Parts: sequence; C-alpha cells; structure tokens
Amino acid sequence: HKVISEGRIEMLFRDNADLLAYRRFTDEEEIKSIGNGSTFRKDLYTLDEILTAVTALSDTVATRLRKAGRKACGVKVDIKSPDFKTISRQKQLMRPTHLVSELVDAAMEILQASWQIGQPIRLLTVTAINLVHEDSAEQLDFWGGSAEARERAERVELAMDEVRKKYGTSSIGFGAVMQNDIGASVR
Repeated sequence: HKVISEGRIEMLFRDNADLLAYRRFTDEEEIKSIGNGSTFRKDLYTLDEILTAVTALSDTVATRLRKAGRKACGVKVDIKSPDFKTISRQKQLMRPTHLVSELVDAAMEILQASWQIGQPIRLLTVTAINLVHEDSAEQLDFWGGSAEARERAERVELAMDEVRKKYGTSSIGFGAVMQNDIGASVR
C-alpha cells in the first residue's frame, strides 16, 4: 500500500476544490418546485373526472407549499395518454399562491388549452414552479379577487392542514375528491 502524505492530500484538495460539491449538514437546499402526480385507476375522459384529479393533486401540492413556507409563481401540468404521449405545459400566475383553488384554476386553464377534452388521460402531474418564500412582498391585484376572499380561503386551508396533521390526510378534503372512482386522493 502506498501512503499519501498530508501535504499531498492538502494539494489534491486545493487543486480540485472546484470539483468538490460540499455543503453543511444544516444547510437547507433551495426548493425549486413542489409537485404531485398520479396514474389513475381508469383513464380520465370527462371534465368532471379531470377536475377531480386536478383538485386532489393541487390539494397535495398546496399543502406541501404551506408546509415548506413557499408560494408558487407558476404552475406546470404534465399529461400522459394511455399510449404514452406526454405533453408538458406551464403558466405564470398573476401573484404567488399556495391556495388550492388558484392552483386548480391555473392547471385547468392549461389543460383546457392544451388537451382535447374527451381524449383519454392516464397520468396527470401538477407542479408548483418558480417558488418564493411565503412572506415575500406581493404585488397588489387590480384585476379581480378580493383580498378578503383570499384571506378567508387561506384560513380555511390552514385549518384543513391542522385537521390533517391531527387526524390524518384523509380526515378532511374537498367533496369531489372524497368520493371518486378514479383513484384520486390527497397524500
């Protein structure tokens, strides 16, 4: 066995410092996106089935965003058909959000613009992208949506998070997701 001197080890580290990826154990990695996807029990054809799936996926994404202390500035949707044709589309939001309803609205807008309703969908993924800290400054909204309604929705969803934390993820949810035959659920 060849013994390497301390000086040689030091020289190896110094000369290759740019190749060494290191971080402290306590350093948090920046979260770039939060998503959830599912292959369903059956192919989705109708707008109601798609809305149920998107609501379940968006609910999970919104819960994860709040838990991470983040808001999304954009939404990305991946759609896969039974013959494995896959498309991916994204949309920037008017303001950062971690609300289910706003994620659902953006995802459904993407789906309706990008997919012919009635064509089968086997897999859907909803991803929150371009994340910011939840306490970052927010631009005022002059084009709709009252601040009171948004605050009310936030309080409801935070209360749902607390119920789920105490009683489990399936203890409370949106009606369309609670009783469905496509296999959509909140995780």
